[in-house]
Order: sequence, then structure tokens, then C-alpha cells
Amino acid sequence: MDNMNDYNFFSGYQRKKGIQINPGSPLFISVIIVLVCAGISAFLVVKNNALEKEIAEMSARAESIKVSQEYTQANNIQNSLDAMKQYDSGASIALENFYSCNLLNTELITGLFAGIPSSVRISSFSMDSLNVTMTCSLTSRKAASELLLGLKGTNLLYDVRLSSVSSNQDGTGSVAIISGVLKEGGAE
Repeated sequence: MDNMNDYNFFSGYQRKKGIQINPGSPLFISVIIVLVCAGISAFLVVKNNALEKEIAEMSARAESIKVSQEYTQANNIQNSLDAMKQYDSGASIALENFYSCNLLNTELITGLFAGIPSSVRISSFSMDSLNVTMTCSLTSRKAASELLLGLKGTNLLYDVRLSSVSSNQDGTGSVAIISGVLKEGGAE
């Protein structure tokens, strides 16, 4: 009996208890692949959520900047519009005043200057409402009286006065200031 083999009938019971891992088995390789895919998927989901949150924050910031720029632009447009309205209001008032004032016609001017002697030169002429004031350069004091009589003779002015007569600084003549009031209907 030399050739006898021993059979161990209890070998199934004598094995180590627990899970035996065979790294070369297809089941082990499949489990590892599934775990790696699950880990990568979990990482990508977490990263995606973080990126979505960051995108939402940046979008909110960009929207606030855009709203701020739109507000600034709208404010500038409103300020321009207000300035244009104010200008239009002022221009309308000026236009109304222009249309409402009685403009001097050429007949009045011609009539007034007809009463001025040729020896008199007018250096300023002003008129407000019905009051007329002239500053004249005269060659002599006699020219002042001729000017006064000439203006009274036009029948366009009443209350014509010689306010002052003074000698020029260089002594070559005089300067007279004459004032008067237009008669009603004289400026028409």
C-alpha cells in the first residue's frame, strides 16, 4: 500500500473564514471598475454643483453691474432730458417775450434821427419800454439846443430833457445826455 493518497474530507471546513479576494477574478475587476466609476461620478457631481454655485454668484454680480450701468445710463439720459426741458422752457419764454415786445419800426427811427442836426454824432442810443436816452457828441453848446429843439419838433417824444452837458476831456467839443418819453402810438 504504498501508493496511498490521503484525502482530507474536512478541507472545506478548515479553510479560513471570511471573504477571499482573488485579484485576477472577473468579479473583483468588475467591482473595482464600478467603485472607481462611482468615485469619479461623485467627484464630478460635487465639482459640478460647486461650479454651478460659482456661476450663479458671478451671474448675480454681472447682473448687478449691468443694472448699475443701466441705472447710470438711464440717470444720464434723464439728466439730459431735464436739461433739454429746462432749455426748451427758457427758449419758449424768450420766444414769447420776443413776440410780445413792440419792435421799433424804421419810421420811428427815421423820424427821431430827422430831428438830429448834422453837427451832432450819437455815441449811444437806448430805449426801454417808452423811455429813450441818447448820448451825443456835440461840436458846440449851440448844437445841444438845436438837438433838443429838433427832437421836440418830431412830435414823437414828449418830456424831452437835456440831462447833462459836459466838455470833452480833450476840449474839442461837448457830450450831452438827452432823455425823453415816446408818445403813445409813436412806436407803432
